[in-house]
Amino acid sequence: MRYILIILCLCTTIQLFSQYKKDSTEIMQLLKADYKTLVTSDVKTHRANCTDDYLLIEDGEIWNMEKEAAYYKQNEKRVIEREDHFDLNYMKILDNTAYVVYKLRSDITENSKLIQKNWNESVIFRKVDGKWRIALIHSTKNDTVQSNPLNGSWKPVREEFGGSELPPVSFEKQKLTIIDSNYTFIAESVDKGIARYKDGKMDIYGKDGVNSGKHITAIYKFENNLLLICYNLSGDKYPEAFETKGKPTYFLTTFKKE
Repeated sequence: MRYILIILCLCTTIQLFSQYKKDSTEIMQLLKADYKTLVTSDVKTHRANCTDDYLLIEDGEIWNMEKEAAYYKQNEKRVIEREDHFDLNYMKILDNTAYVVYKLRSDITENSKLIQKNWNESVIFRKVDGKWRIALIHSTKNDTVQSNPLNGSWKPVREEFGGSELPPVSFEKQKLTIIDSNYTFIAESVDKGIARYKDGKMDIYGKDGVNSGKHITAIYKFENNLLLICYNLSGDKYPEAFETKGKPTYFLTTFKKE
């Protein structure tokens, strides 16, 4: 009899864990999907994701669904790209109610300009007819977070190769966008990859585009609100200085943030 009770308890524990895992996955999927409606201005989907008594508390202001729907309508013609990064701090599920606490970082690109915003947020979810819905979002801007100074969109203002300065027409359409360890470089084609940098040294790993599979080393520095990057295209060592004369594999670019 004792062993039967142990087995029953074990089965119950497994079932509860399985249900918790299912609920927590559905909750985070709902949250991320709802934030995408801010980009598409899809207020219909946003309404479906929320309870009838949904509220948003944003920086001390209380918005109901109708006020938020008006905001969606007001911004529906904006063309933006937005990447949301959720850093989950806490989740608690109690029967048909759950609450989540997390930090949100949003990388928003509009008119070719990238800005980064940070919030501390908590959300209450309620299960309605077997489906999780958002009942309350409490959002507060976090201005204390120091964003990565390399993050943003950068336009070349000077380029040098083999000791010679290149004409501006050769790089006037180029743009470098950095979001933490991800970069996108637009020139004649689009190059994407990973950039790891610390203490003035940079390692670039191409993933898509002409530099796919390549490792490029570089050094960088900020000077008078400009970003200088000296690349060694061979990737065998870091450049020792921000100059290219006599260095056929070195390329120096001075960027200014958009």
